[in-house]
Amino acid sequence: MGILNNSALKKIESSKTLLSAYHLYQDLTGNAGTGSVNHERKLVFVHNPKVAGTSFRDLLGLKGNVSHLTPGLLVNKKIWKKYFVIVAVREPLERFVSSYNYHTADRYDGFYLKKYPDMKLWSIEKYFEIFSREPFGIIPQVNYLRHPLSPKKPNFIVRYESLDRDVNRLAALLKLDGQVLPRLNDSKKKTDRNQLPADRKFRSKLIEFYREDYVELGYPLPNV
Repeated sequence: MGILNNSALKKIESSKTLLSAYHLYQDLTGNAGTGSVNHERKLVFVHNPKVAGTSFRDLLGLKGNVSHLTPGLLVNKKIWKKYFVIVAVREPLERFVSSYNYHTADRYDGFYLKKYPDMKLWSIEKYFEIFSREPFGIIPQVNYLRHPLSPKKPNFIVRYESLDRDVNRLAALLKLDGQVLPRLNDSKKKTDRNQLPADRKFRSKLIEFYREDYVELGYPLPNV
């Protein structure tokens, strides 16, 4: 399954039959939830991109590869239902700007740069145009809150805007005594929605793309 690309994985997630077969294979090969699951504590951390995920992995004692897969591909139905699921979320436009800054920064040398070698020269409009078609890149955050095979919702949602308070609550709940959230992989460029062009058409397109996030997560809908 490691040779599957993002588009193929997304097709698997859209079919309950294929998804069940995929998880059977993952279970047989011992790859189920690798890097995102702490079986000892029975925790699942769904790594929504650009929401302090690297720091959370360290706090929760997660080892192995970082994965930005959505829940249906990340873990099987049994784990999703029985384990304590944690997801972090963020104001949608700020998350988008943070993602743009990260992928176009000098230090970025990950997967997407190999796919798009000229990416660091892109305007924010071109970045949205291309990444909005990527199966995982900047997809709405509601995709990280749902498992196609279970109606269960995450057990704990952390908001980036109240990060320290929510982490303290989570640490108390999980009995992570004395632990604090390390600030790893922080972008050196401050996230600022003023980076977005004044073009009302582009802003409207962005807001519409993330409308479900605004509704479900309760963030105030921004003015165009």
